[in-house]
Amino acid sequence: MDLRFAVKRHSHRWGADIGAAATEVFAMSGASVIVADLDRANAERVAEAISAKGGEAHALTVDVAKAKEVEAMVRFAIDTSGAPHGIVNNAGIGGPSAPTGSYDIEAW
Repeated sequence: MDLRFAVKRHSHRWGADIGAAATEVFAMSGASVIVADLDRANAERVAEAISAKGGEAHALTVDVAKAKEVEAMVRFAIDTSGAPHGIVNNAGIGGPSAPTGSYDIEAW
């Protein structure tokens, strides 16, 4: 199955560089995307560029180090486009490595 067409709703913490390009690929393949970034202006710039090319993109300001903000982002995704088919966190973190589902929220 071609992933580009299997993913219809995707939420990204990608507002710059490689992340912006990857988000655009998902959107141009038909996914509704959320461009979440600490820098609202950057998220809006990426979302507007995607929308100008015919994609569906929403800009949000999100600090992925804060669980409440991530929860709000997921709620926004569900409310606007339905349950996400994928979520990609491109934000760097420090500390010990662990699978995402096993990572201690306080250590995040």
